[in-house]
Amino acid sequence: MKKTIIFDERSPRWENNGLINGLTLANCEYWLNDMLQTNRCLLLRDVYEQLCIPITRESLVAGWVISSVPHFEFECHLKPNGAIEIILPEMESDIRYLFPSEQES
Repeated sequence: MKKTIIFDERSPRWENNGLINGLTLANCEYWLNDMLQTNRCLLLRDVYEQLCIPITRESLVAGWVISSVPHFEFECHLKPNGAIEIILPEMESDIRYLFPSEQES
């Protein structure tokens, strides 16, 4: 499942300077990739938190597993109005199977 996010003035991280926005997104991408490498998985919630997007129910279970996405990288497309369209890598809709259940603890 692919997900597209619009990064624009509604985000607290947004600036009127396109260069700053590009650097902000690059920094977020590096941090998210580090989290994927460290934890072996990454939740959509992590992406939303980095971009200051409100958390959704979907974001608590959807995400990426390092075995299918060894390097987290998203595509950015500049829109005519200055907004940036972010296309996230293909993700799984539910990665809860990675985590131990309370019964296993």
